[in-house]
Amino acid sequence: MPKKPSKHVVIELDSPWKYAMRHFFRSFMEFCLPEWAASIDWAQGYETLDKELQKIIPESETGKRFSDMLFKVWLKNGEEKWILIHLEIQGQNDKELAQRMFIYNYRTYDQYQQQPVVSIALLLDADPKWRPDYFRLQNPLEKEKSFLEFRYHVIKLIDYATRKEELQKRNDLFSKVILAQLIVMETKKNLPLRVQHKISLIKQLLKLGLTNHETRELYQFIDWLMIIPEDLMLTYKEKINEIAEDMMEEWDVPYIPSSVKIARIEGRQEGIRLLLDRQIRRRFPHTVTAQHLHLINDANVETLARWAEKLMDAKKVEEVFAVQ
Repeated sequence: MPKKPSKHVVIELDSPWKYAMRHFFRSFMEFCLPEWAASIDWAQGYETLDKELQKIIPESETGKRFSDMLFKVWLKNGEEKWILIHLEIQGQNDKELAQRMFIYNYRTYDQYQQQPVVSIALLLDADPKWRPDYFRLQNPLEKEKSFLEFRYHVIKLIDYATRKEELQKRNDLFSKVILAQLIVMETKKNLPLRVQHKISLIKQLLKLGLTNHETRELYQFIDWLMIIPEDLMLTYKEKINEIAEDMMEEWDVPYIPSSVKIARIEGRQEGIRLLLDRQIRRRFPHTVTAQHLHLINDANVETLARWAEKLMDAKKVEEVFAVQ
């Protein structure tokens, strides 16, 4: 009997969005907070401070996983600044968000005695009315007055739902990141439509004129976020193959998706790669990194087969790729 079409897939937002913020941080700041971005000296780069953040916000203390990232940047006037980005990935309102933003901001400031930390809440929910942007402690004797008021930046992705045409025309990285998330939200109950939109987004990606490295990273994010069910994967891969072949004749494309390269070399290798890619994401959703996925993309068929065997018994993602 033919397989019934998938009605839904589980979307894991935490890992792909952390990947996006780590790799496209500058593009995020330039798109969402241009005034702040203009004051940063990007020539000095930026640093992600994951270890420092773990000391401030132990996961066991919260009792619930949240996606938070801490960045260090340098301003054009020579000052060093810390930027705390809280990625709110819940699909519903969270009454504790404002308080949590305040607590994390103060802990960062207190722990490292830095200049005041810039806090940003990136909200991925679908409620356009929910946008808490401050935390206030009221005076118990005079409730109309406050002991303390803390404000932070709020970036609400659903706000861009009416600007999709603009996002499609822009050539910057983060416009495509937002577009991918909006498509995921809009096609939750229409996965065939998601396939069409994903193919269209890949077409846009290959025409952006990005470097090979940038194109690879953006493709990885889109592929990671915009999950397609098994019964629609064949159609998707066939279309991507056609796009890659057409574009190689007309443009100097810096990067062709790995699935296309592999399909041309050896069908068996493609099957192993796709299976290993999918299984390792499911087995280690919070520890698999872009580097691991890049290794899978670049490996030959013998190496892929060896990793697939090691995955069956591995307790950590590092054990899959360990050299013996």
